Amino acid sequence: MHQRRLPPILGLATAVAFAVCLATTSAVNAQEVVELPAEDRFLSADFEELYRVGSVVGGAWDTFGAVAAVDFDGAGNLYVPDDQTAQITVVDLEGGLIRQFGRRGEGPGEFSGQAWAFSVWSDGRIAVYDAGKRAFMTFGADGGFNRQIPLEGPTFISIPALQADPARISVVSTGEVE
Repeated sequence: MHQRRLPPILGLATAVAFAVCLATTSAVNAQEVVELPAEDRFLSADFEELYRVGSVVGGAWDTFGAVAAVDFDGAGNLYVPDDQTAQITVVDLEGGLIRQFGRRGEGPGEFSGQAWAFSVWSDGRIAVYDAGKRAFMTFGADGGFNRQIPLEGPTFISIPALQADPARISVVSTGEVE
């Protein structure tokens, strides 16, 4: 087998061309430094309280035990899923009870009580992921159960958060699915 060697000048030219490319590439990819005119400062928030709902003691409808997230429909109604009671409470714009639905169980529309994520479409329909059942459930705007969609796959699937598609046809996970 015959090997050909490059002339030494060609090897040197290649090395120089490579070094020039590296030098110009790093300058092109560098970030521009911008000097700001002043120091950072804290912004003060001034929120107007519209209403207050919920307590941890008592016996009223607004006694919640384990609330990890809330959501709103297009009319501004607040949806509060309580993992401890395995139900969803819907509150109107003045802080009054509209309805509660759901309960712990294995039947249609019932919750296992294990980590669940949910989202509300603007029209008030609700999608819930129940990790204990490994299924999605959908509910109508009146809180009535529509359907359950079981998932295939591993024994446990963690979906930390859902977001309803504004087109009202789907939900997407907004967290890392494990």
